[in-house]
Amino acid sequence: MPESSAATRPAVAEKSGPSALKEWALIGDLLLSGRMCVLFRKGGINEKGFWVEADEFLVFPTYFHQNRDKVRPGYRDAFDVAMGRTPPDGVLRIPARCRVVVCRAAVPIATQSCARLSG
Repeated sequence: MPESSAATRPAVAEKSGPSALKEWALIGDLLLSGRMCVLFRKGGINEKGFWVEADEFLVFPTYFHQNRDKVRPGYRDAFDVAMGRTPPDGVLRIPARCRVVVCRAAVPIATQSCARLSG
């Protein structure tokens, strides 16, 4: 699988500040604790692919639009802990700065394989 590189990424505007991974607080907690080691992302509706825009980024946990019922039962206690740490209004919690070590393109897999992964 090809690795992402500056040559394969589309040009992006120069940013004035650090990049961030904006993701559910639970996902950030799982990544930082080592309970999750891979995060699969897809491009948005209008994007023509996916690429990593920055080699370093901040973890920016979000607390909105989260649905406990969409979380697997084995992770609901961790969800409750993450939501229990919701910062007060006007406060942003940035728990970590991360570095991308490798980025590889995923190849399509059969639906049966996806079912085995989700089990």
